[in-house]
Amino acid sequence: MGSPIRITTRTMQAGLELTYATDSGVSGILIHEGATFTPVDGQLEPRQNIMPAWGSRDTLRVTEYGTLTFRCDLAGSGTQDVSPQWGPLLIGCGWEGTTFSSSVSGTAQAGSTTTITLAAGASALDHAYVGAIINFTGGTGHGQVGEIVAYDPITKVCTLAETLTTALDDTTQYQIGKRIAWRAVSDAAIDGSSLALYWGEGAIRHVFLGARGSVKLVFEALKLPYLEFTYTGLLGTISDQSIPVIDSSTWLSPKPFNQANVGGMYFHGYRSPDIKLARFEFDQGGDVQYRNLPGYEGVDLVDRMPKTRFTVDTELLADANYWSPLRNSTPGAVAFRVGTVAGNRIMVVIPRHKILRGTYGDDRKISQIQAEGEAYTGFALGGSTTDDDIFLISR
Repeated sequence: MGSPIRITTRTMQAGLELTYATDSGVSGILIHEGATFTPVDGQLEPRQNIMPAWGSRDTLRVTEYGTLTFRCDLAGSGTQDVSPQWGPLLIGCGWEGTTFSSSVSGTAQAGSTTTITLAAGASALDHAYVGAIINFTGGTGHGQVGEIVAYDPITKVCTLAETLTTALDDTTQYQIGKRIAWRAVSDAAIDGSSLALYWGEGAIRHVFLGARGSVKLVFEALKLPYLEFTYTGLLGTISDQSIPVIDSSTWLSPKPFNQANVGGMYFHGYRSPDIKLARFEFDQGGDVQYRNLPGYEGVDLVDRMPKTRFTVDTELLADANYWSPLRNSTPGAVAFRVGTVAGNRIMVVIPRHKILRGTYGDDRKISQIQAEGEAYTGFALGGSTTDDDIFLISR
């Protein structure tokens, strides 16, 4: 008789598939917590035969797949333009990452304490610099630092998260930093967007293939930020294997969501110090469907319906009026950053956010607004989606 299997030997690995439902190998151990793993799930069909005796008539399994929900730390990689370990997990949820490995420098055409008009040769792409840090390296405002929450490629105007001490002008020189910008995309059910997942229950290895999922981002005051993934995958092999070696050295520690680590806050036109954010949650709302037909079996990501939940301290209407955009269904940008050191800074930017519902609550007898909202994508000329309901920036 063997030794008991301890949960401390549970492991998880993931790897992108080059061809759907074909194992292309996995990378290092995923540091995770709070996992709920169902190795064999699916549809059961009972036989309905008429029989003279009471009792069950036999139930047959007609489909089989597995599900896995888990959390992992939301932190950077240590290098501004290198993907964190959770990058492939986002790809499996229909996201893509764009790497900006070079900084962009120039001289402003104009500016203020909350905006800067970049040089005429700046990018013509929507949201090209969203989530980036911008250092003012010369001229008026030299030495200040800003974070970009919006960019208009026609006017070249960047909106900054926080108000600067000194207004910028046409002498201001700037440098926009390196980063990786992640966003959820449409029509993501293509080769390269699915995962092979290995779950190790001690030395018992369960393999999921063709796995796709959805993700939730959670930030709460005095807690560590995390990503919560829910995956569905086709059943592969179940076998006894050697327990993988756990190496957590490539996973940076996340930074607490507190006063010292959070900045770049922008909420429907309001800035610090008029924003006191107690909690923010973004749920991708991915519609993940297992399908089994003669000629096809797979897990498809067919849609997403992003929702938000947030809690802020109540302010006087003159300082922060959240009820006006709620009543008028007026969209506004939302942004904030966690972390202060290059390589371990995470920024969330939602260009179009609507507040849908709100109620009063409290935290230790301090009035708060607890609200629900949605993030939605825009449309480019010709009706194509711009897939800009959220940007998750690692820098």
